[in-house]
Amino acid sequence: MLVRQAAIREPDALRYAVAGLAAVLAGIGVANALRVPPIKDVTVAIRDLPPSFDGYRVVQLTDLHISRLFTPRWAQAVVDRTNASGADLIVVTGDFIDGSVAMRRDDVAPLQRLRAPDGVYAIPGNHEYFFDYGAWMRHLSGLGFRMLTNAHTVVARGGERLVVAGVTDLSAPSVGEAGPDLAHALRGAPAVGGMTLYVSNGTGLWPGFALRLGVPSEITRFTLRPMA
Repeated sequence: MLVRQAAIREPDALRYAVAGLAAVLAGIGVANALRVPPIKDVTVAIRDLPPSFDGYRVVQLTDLHISRLFTPRWAQAVVDRTNASGADLIVVTGDFIDGSVAMRRDDVAPLQRLRAPDGVYAIPGNHEYFFDYGAWMRHLSGLGFRMLTNAHTVVARGGERLVVAGVTDLSAPSVGEAGPDLAHALRGAPAVGGMTLYVSNGTGLWPGFALRLGVPSEITRFTLRPMA
């Protein structure tokens, strides 16, 4: 016995509604991706935090991915918002760019205007290794970034000290550089206790898929407090 199965046809109104919703969501996603991020406040409790550092503010930028999509105008707006955030110290935690120094020299120029009383520090992300790591490290250092590649610095206030350390990216060995080594980064530093992991949504994002839905970009402002 032969059974003929009738084709199921979706109503035109439903198909148009789905297409319209997809277009709206795509538009919202692109707008969210390209906006200048707001400040997101995060409190970090640290055991035995010296009193001089109670209320100390560290502002983090990460995954800027400065490119044709994230332009110098966008970068300058991020710099302005960061500088107005009241940061004691600024850190940029990798993926500054997409492109070579020759391609992005003018695009990253606004980053040299980042300012904080205790300095501006940075570590490389995997994209710096993709686009001539050595050239980018020299250029970023020339812009005023103090690179913490498996290294640390000590911030002093009133005789009390705060350790700030950074490591390289897992991509480092692919170009003959040392991989991330926290023990090496902390070598010679004052004693360091427990740590708190924070995963940022990113300040920018990889331009190959410039959509954000439900994961808003951020400029993260950490305020240090003593653990109760």
